[in-house]
Amino acid sequence: MPYKTDVNPNITPLCQNTDFRRIYHRGKFKATGPVVTYITKGRIGVRYGITASKKVGNSPARSRARRVITAAFREILKTSKFPSCDIVFVARPGIETKKSTEIEKILRRQFAEIFPQLYQR
Repeated sequence: MPYKTDVNPNITPLCQNTDFRRIYHRGKFKATGPVVTYITKGRIGVRYGITASKKVGNSPARSRARRVITAAFREILKTSKFPSCDIVFVARPGIETKKSTEIEKILRRQFAEIFPQLYQR
């Protein structure tokens, strides 16, 4: 059973490759700078996944990219209400020098552009 985050018990990580592929092909997306965000309507709660390819860098750089995106997303979850949706974040080269506050601003802009009704300030 996947773990639940401490921010919201309805937030779970995506683990299956089929879920990632479904979101890539059917979801709406926004690419801004070092992060691409894909969103589709979900089943129950919010599920999210993060990918970082070798283009981002070596293993420590990819891990840092995932940690930075996770920290930024958790800050957004503290102040925003999300309906049921599936989200995939794709790290791009250049994210290794960014801080979580910068990524948080980028993600907020992306959420506002993809689904204005989904993201409420």
